[in-house]
Amino acid sequence: MITDLKGYPLSKQQHLVHDAEHNSYILTVPDMRATDSLADWVMGRMERVEVIQPPALRTHSKEKVKAMHKLYLE
Repeated sequence: MITDLKGYPLSKQQHLVHDAEHNSYILTVPDMRATDSLADWVMGRMERVEVIQPPALRTHSKEKVKAMHKLYLE
């Protein structure tokens, strides 16, 4: 996924920083709107992505995960 983000950035303003302490990457995309396409991109990466900001996108992602979880519990 990191190779894809480097080769095909989500935005020209994208910043990708390696967090060696947590062996993860922090992706920042200033001024990017939280669109349905972005939400779908996040959900398509499942547990490999955590939304930190904006709060509305984080809440939306959380609700989608809860709905999916409910489907697989039954």
